[in-house]
Amino acid sequence: MYYVEINNSNNAIQVFYSDRDAKPDPVYAGTTVYFVSALPEGFTHYIEGMTFDPETGKLSHSAKSRNSVYRDYLRLTDWYVIRFMEIGTPIPDFIQQGRQQARQGILETGPGS
Repeated sequence: MYYVEINNSNNAIQVFYSDRDAKPDPVYAGTTVYFVSALPEGFTHYIEGMTFDPETGKLSHSAKSRNSVYRDYLRLTDWYVIRFMEIGTPIPDFIQQGRQQARQGILETGPGS
């Protein structure tokens, strides 16, 4: 089971607990621990920029965190594009597809996010 510890004043996620059999006690003052009923697809324990809805128990990526992931992917794969431009080495199909998905994701969530 998964739990999150939420700051009561700004609703920020303070701690993410994985593989717990029982609800843990809060570690920080001014926080509440909630059961997480749903994790987003592809979740890898990276919680920065994520949001949690105590009413539904759902942990999700905010538009800002999604854009951050998309931009990181583009930045980390830019060298394929530069190599192609400089010496003509083809960009692997899966990299081209991933870059296209990242660009599309940024357009859907808004470039300023």
